[in-house]
Amino acid sequence: MIYKDFILNDDIWKFLKNLKQKERLPNALLFHGDGGIGKEAAAIEFAAYINCQQELEESACRECLSCSKIKNNNYEYIDYIFPLPRGKITSKKDSVIKSFTEKSLAEYNFELKEKLENPFHEISINGANTILINSIRDIKRKLFRATDQNIQKIVIIFESEKLCQPNQEAANSLLKILEEPPPNSTFILVSSKSNLLLDTIKSRCIDVFFQKPSSKQFSMHTSINSHNIDLYKLVGGNIKYGKKITEDYANQLEDFIKNYHMWVQRDNKNIDLKLISYMSKLFKSDGFLFKIFIQGLKHYYRDILNLKLDKEEYKPIFKFLNNYDSKCTSKKTFNCINIIEEFEADMLIKLNLELSLFNLFHNLISSK
Repeated sequence: MIYKDFILNDDIWKFLKNLKQKERLPNALLFHGDGGIGKEAAAIEFAAYINCQQELEESACRECLSCSKIKNNNYEYIDYIFPLPRGKITSKKDSVIKSFTEKSLAEYNFELKEKLENPFHEISINGANTILINSIRDIKRKLFRATDQNIQKIVIIFESEKLCQPNQEAANSLLKILEEPPPNSTFILVSSKSNLLLDTIKSRCIDVFFQKPSSKQFSMHTSINSHNIDLYKLVGGNIKYGKKITEDYANQLEDFIKNYHMWVQRDNKNIDLKLISYMSKLFKSDGFLFKIFIQGLKHYYRDILNLKLDKEEYKPIFKFLNNYDSKCTSKKTFNCINIIEEFEADMLIKLNLELSLFNLFHNLISSK
């Protein structure tokens, strides 16, 4: 295997192995499912397995010339496509190279290197919000070049839903390739939001759905085992997030939720300005932990709601709530969950942070 510590989904890998071993490789596959569960790494593993020179039955050998080149990101028959900044591109006929500055090219190479070392690394380049049509056009020219008949050319498209954002130029360009695919080529589209892809593209792909991992599989990838917080439920089985949550993060989240819980129990209607200041600073210093705090806040209210509905059977994410006798009505709790989800939507369109936080806690107080 290319990754030493990556655990493949047995059922999916069996299906993929059969495609290669029976020489039934399709022109396109769509790997889709929840975020952070290993779809991108599975695509890289399968691409390596397809062209591994050792002909192993189970997975790529990691040692042959092909595998070594893949690990070092210099294998000429695998291409990676993901969102890039537009840079100096002025026309869809421009080479994608014009999208790069010296800085963004360094970012690109660094991100790919990290991805090939860490299966759950999230590729991120500043100013990159869409997959450029130029990336697809450049790949098309490359794929139609003649190669050895034993070589399968692989194109892996991360965040493939962004082929359609903000318009469908790149998606339509890819569709033309899939309608008349070049020989010895396979596209692997990876997406956590496959509903945003064109139906005409999806119809030309073999569908490979990745289920959320079990709590046991999740725990095999995470480095901590917090007894006070159910991390699996907190992040919805997202291994990528689970690996990033340290003991310190878990302790900070627990303290935050406990302090918030005590604040909720008070009868005052005053907004805690220190809380808003703290959250604002956290957003700027550690965006991931801020996101986990907001997620935790939403799960806090879900815990309260579910404990009210079924206190005997429900196991809360925040285990200190086991001893809590909820006084909130179901309607008010639903309102609080909706308020937090509206705040999350505000953050996506980058509204004023301090104002959004003020409105968040003001509305939560009003629903007490």
